[in-house]
Amino acid sequence: MTGLTAAHRGYEYQDLMAACRFVDVVLGTTHVVLVDEKLFTGDRFDDLTVWDDDGRERTQFKHTDSDDKPLTLATFTGDKRDLRLDLLVKAAATDKAGPAADAVSVYRILLRDARPVDEGLLAVLRPAVPDPGPYQPGMATLRLRFDANALWDPPDRGDGTEAQFTFLRYGDRCVSREDLDWFCERAVVEVEAPRASWDLTAPGPAESLLLGRLRAEIGAGVYPNRDRSAVDVAEAFIRLARTARQGSTHVTREDILRRAQLRQRHMPDPAETAG
Repeated sequence: MTGLTAAHRGYEYQDLMAACRFVDVVLGTTHVVLVDEKLFTGDRFDDLTVWDDDGRERTQFKHTDSDDKPLTLATFTGDKRDLRLDLLVKAAATDKAGPAADAVSVYRILLRDARPVDEGLLAVLRPAVPDPGPYQPGMATLRLRFDANALWDPPDRGDGTEAQFTFLRYGDRCVSREDLDWFCERAVVEVEAPRASWDLTAPGPAESLLLGRLRAEIGAGVYPNRDRSAVDVAEAFIRLARTARQGSTHVTREDILRRAQLRQRHMPDPAETAG
């Protein structure tokens, strides 16, 4: 897939990351999955929405081919990548008032960008405390959160950086402090996501993540799925993610098992082994 355009690679990366979450659907820890589905006008977290044992998580994926390009301040002050901060806050506020009214929600932005070095961005975006953990087990990523106080009332550093986010407070782009606080408490900016090779037979770190989970947790390649290699199953998972993204299907556990041609392991009832 070396000839893919940047936009195409972004979609392919989204499909690969969504396929990783399908593992959790098969395991029964994720119960509902919506792929590339806007829940309201202005929705900025539509790439993947899941409901699991801990609540509801909405994820936006941002791909870049570079392994060492730092996350920039312009990512959140402009809208070239659909991540302008006021619009993210407003999207979360709309979600809170509607679909998320009764849900415990997390808003995750997963980026391939390297960790930020820009002092203006580091002043408002800091290591996440508490740390929610990576998008997938085994990901060596850095999780960050916006500091609502630093965004709303930044200290004067004498270099003009405190003016970068004044649009949050003033003008036609302003947001309420209540909505900003609510968003910052729930939003996670996750950087240094794994690189993809676009070839499951010569996997990069992203493909290896999916393949490893399929072998270790789903049992691809071993009884009763000895005839279904991890590569075969991964291809089916990614293809289903692509089909769902294109609006052709909703993803259920039964769909995943059927399309990947997986047989379920028999899990004995505790009563069968008692005594």
